[in-house]
Amino acid sequence: MTFFVSSLFVISFIGEGLGINRNLFLLIYFCLPTLLSIFIFFSKKKIVFPKKITLVFTGLLIMNFISLINAVNKENSLLQLLFYLSSFMIFLFFYQFKKEARRIINVEIILGTIIFILFFISSFLLPPLRNVQMTGYQLVKTVFGLHNHLGDFLGMTIVYLLFYGNYAPVLLISPFFVLSYSRSSYLALIFTLSFFWLLRKDRTAKSVVLSAIFLILLFWLVIPSLIQLPLVSKTLEAFHQTGYLANKELLSGRNGYLEQIKNGFLERPFFGFGGGNFGYVSTQHVSQPSQWTEVTHNIFLEELIGSGMFGAVFLLAFVFMILKRSEKKSPYFLLFLYLLINFQTDYTYKIYSVFILFIILSAAIYDEKTYFDKKFLTKLFFGLSISVLIISSLIIVFFDQSINSKLVKNNLDLYLKLVPFDNKAVREKGQIYEKKHDLRNSLQFYEKSYYLDRFDNLDLISKIYQLKSKLEGKAQAKSFVDQELNELTKVPKDALSKTQNKQIFDFCIDNFVLSCRNIIFRFDYFSEPDPKIYKLRQDNPQGGYHFNQDTLNDRFDYSLKKPPGIFRIVVVGSDTAFGLMVKTKDNWTERLEDLLGRRVQVINVAVDGYDIPYQVWRFERRGLKYQPDLVLWYVNNDTFYQFNEVMWGKTPLDIEAFADTRKEVGDDKLLAIDKTYLFDFRSIFSGPIVVISPYLSGATSKVLGQGLGTGKVYYDLIDSISEPQYNFSKQNQVNELGHQFIAKEVFNYLLSKKLIPTVEK
Repeated sequence: MTFFVSSLFVISFIGEGLGINRNLFLLIYFCLPTLLSIFIFFSKKKIVFPKKITLVFTGLLIMNFISLINAVNKENSLLQLLFYLSSFMIFLFFYQFKKEARRIINVEIILGTIIFILFFISSFLLPPLRNVQMTGYQLVKTVFGLHNHLGDFLGMTIVYLLFYGNYAPVLLISPFFVLSYSRSSYLALIFTLSFFWLLRKDRTAKSVVLSAIFLILLFWLVIPSLIQLPLVSKTLEAFHQTGYLANKELLSGRNGYLEQIKNGFLERPFFGFGGGNFGYVSTQHVSQPSQWTEVTHNIFLEELIGSGMFGAVFLLAFVFMILKRSEKKSPYFLLFLYLLINFQTDYTYKIYSVFILFIILSAAIYDEKTYFDKKFLTKLFFGLSISVLIISSLIIVFFDQSINSKLVKNNLDLYLKLVPFDNKAVREKGQIYEKKHDLRNSLQFYEKSYYLDRFDNLDLISKIYQLKSKLEGKAQAKSFVDQELNELTKVPKDALSKTQNKQIFDFCIDNFVLSCRNIIFRFDYFSEPDPKIYKLRQDNPQGGYHFNQDTLNDRFDYSLKKPPGIFRIVVVGSDTAFGLMVKTKDNWTERLEDLLGRRVQVINVAVDGYDIPYQVWRFERRGLKYQPDLVLWYVNNDTFYQFNEVMWGKTPLDIEAFADTRKEVGDDKLLAIDKTYLFDFRSIFSGPIVVISPYLSGATSKVLGQGLGTGKVYYDLIDSISEPQYNFSKQNQVNELGHQFIAKEVFNYLLSKKLIPTVEK
């Protein structure tokens, strides 16, 4: 075998492992069978086709071809079919040239270990290497939190070195293996070393292997505790080249993947979705963005989804035959076993070079006595290799183009026939129809694009809503939005990106849709009074706040069941309604209760600092259950331009945060939020409301009128409360005298409007 061809295998393995453009190496693997054919031709040798393994792999290829016919993405499926075909031709070649196979394996293990570790160390010393952005399909850098595929590779090195008794190098590379935090590599190494331990008779070797297994298990068990230690956490942050250092869950989301696999299999059990298309299945069955995955993390389940149950059976049969007809005491068998186990819980089989190494290992250890004795098979090998090269080149020229490329745009209809579920292409088609003012077809493609990947198309909700409103009416548009937003409420807010949350927020503000209430506000910063904290606050009037058992700033506890003959008033609001900086007994709500007599209860659910949405939410949580006959809502004009869900997330939380939030969101959108919640308030409480305020601008008056309506809504404007004698001199808060004034003003207003029963002392 020529040095050139051997070098191509090694260079491809190292190159892809270093994160260099993996599509380049995929193309090389498509070229390699042709180069191997040329080598066979010049060496005047014949290629050997073992009967049983050839029949089994042919079955796998046939099932992949059948699944290609109805594949959701024919590009992915055709590439996988060609890659499988190329891989099997590589298998056939190295089955005949086992010596060359072992030489390549040895070089890839040794050279790969040296280069990958050196690159990993260098990435800490050289900032340009540290800042290189990589996909997860490489072997040298941490990409997804506490996980590095370097460990998956180094597990093979450890097996290789232990087999030959080279214990010293194992000690040198073990830290890189252990600190990869790849549980898939731990699991694979433990099983492989356990099998190795059973084979060895040398006591020293057995002791070393047993010690290695024990240490890996011990480290595995203490990982969760270690990560919590501050010193370890800081060290990991530097070591792992990523800011995501969350403690790993036991299954790391694989339980969610299994649910997606189950649903996908039930949808297409026999012939699957086409090879390489689990990403599509995941988008259809994922419940939140963080659970989306491009791969199943299991090579057999990947085949089950790709080519159906029959394809998975053929792949199982291929592996079973390799295991059955191999020399078990060979180091290459142990390496094969390690990779096989690793492939059950991780997606390393999707790294082309690692899968090719798996195939070369299979060829190096497999032994079969029956062969197809046909002279034309060598010619068939050459013909297939040329076909793979030509077809793959055509695919790369046509398919592997950006959706914005002229080639794809000019052939978009053809492209969509071949790749009907390409989200970007479907969306592009919708945009083309929209430009032509063909709104019905535009809506059709926008909806298809949206449902192909909801989380990646949240901005389309607004577009679909507008088109549906024009074509199908407001009711249908609202039904669509209600359904989608209700689904989104099940997704944790932090599971969505900033962009995704903004897309939802912008839609909800621009369109008055009630179902937006539950999605705009997840109330991340909402909190209710904690008496212990309020006692320590500087505005606490000498320990004068008194909170009842329901977290209300009130002198009394009130039964949930309203006593007979009792009239109940619930007070809603913010600072002044709460009674900020005055003792509870001096608050206007308490003084009003004394003025109204024993047949009237005034229950104060107000909390200082609350904006309109928080006030509504507080009333729903705490006020509504008391069955109020009347609501007194004390509002300040500025409160309508306050937005706690943004403002309270700013540091420091001060008057500048209020101004920044108002500027960031905009007055129109803030008032739209308020209107939504006022309308919602009216939907849960239909009784009389008295709005009390020192001042209302035209804009806020309009919002109140639109949100609360005009029925049973009264306005008591007490502008005199702004006079100096009613306020603390240094703080913009109402003092005790001011609270007395408000109580008398509200009392007289309620009597004049006959909104309360006769006062009984």
